[in-house]
Amino acid sequence: AVVPEVVAPKPVVSEPTPADFKRSAQTLIAHLNKSGVLTTTNGEKGKIRVLRIVDTTKKFDTAQIRRDVQATMRIMLKNAKVLSLTADAQEAADFFLSGRITSRIAHVRGKKRTEYYIYLTLSDARGINLWENDSAVVARTPAVKRPAQNQGQTKISK
Repeated sequence: AVVPEVVAPKPVVSEPTPADFKRSAQTLIAHLNKSGVLTTTNGEKGKIRVLRIVDTTKKFDTAQIRRDVQATMRIMLKNAKVLSLTADAQEAADFFLSGRITSRIAHVRGKKRTEYYIYLTLSDARGINLWENDSAVVARTPAVKRPAQNQGQTKISK
């Protein structure tokens, strides 16, 4: 008799994509918005300038990640004005957001895995840190192809 061999598909671990960073940024911006630190002394949401995002791993396009953070802030922070580095250079900001991408090696079930994190810091015009938080950047596992029906069969003899 021929019995199909059961082979569990192995997930393919990939590097995070810009979409993965965008999801992490959305999580962080939601936390920032809920924190209440963006309110100025006159009770209104302030002007925020997104500064550099430094990649300590040297693997990712930080300019694209910065643009995604800015776009996310413009969508999620309805009453705040998000200033760009170039177009709004003359306008004074109330707050400055900067970031850092880091990695660490984790040991899971005897195997090494690289984990990535995005860390954001909000400071005021005097340079005082008002808020900081980090979020894991999770690479979504791509779909795994299953073996065809006639492949991977094993003959069992009696």
